[in-house]
Amino acid sequence: MAETKAALIEDDGVRNAIFISHATPGDNIFAIWLGSRLAMAGYEVWCDQGKLIGGEDFWQDIESALRARTIKFVLVVSSKAFDENGRLRDGIAKEIALANVLKKKLKDDYFIVPMRIDETSYSD
Repeated sequence: MAETKAALIEDDGVRNAIFISHATPGDNIFAIWLGSRLAMAGYEVWCDQGKLIGGEDFWQDIESALRARTIKFVLVVSSKAFDENGRLRDGIAKEIALANVLKKKLKDDYFIVPMRIDETSYSD
């Protein structure tokens, strides 16, 4: 019986990745820079720029990485994370929603680590 990639990842039970959530493509350069610095410091990093290939079911990969491997969720906050109506872009909103579920499940008040990289208001 064929197992899904998600099932295989969840079986190992190792949570050691820092997940970088950011606006794509607007904050790609910053996310790549941050991910490379964290990797050089010895951390396992999950960032869509290094993990996803075009044409695949990317949400399944994102969800699997979050549910099974993520130890900290770094949220890159910039004006590019919001649409023209001032709402969070759909992909980022979905990642944050799942990160909030995991924060509660893991009982880690510091699971989500926001990083503001421009003049975006703190209230946003």
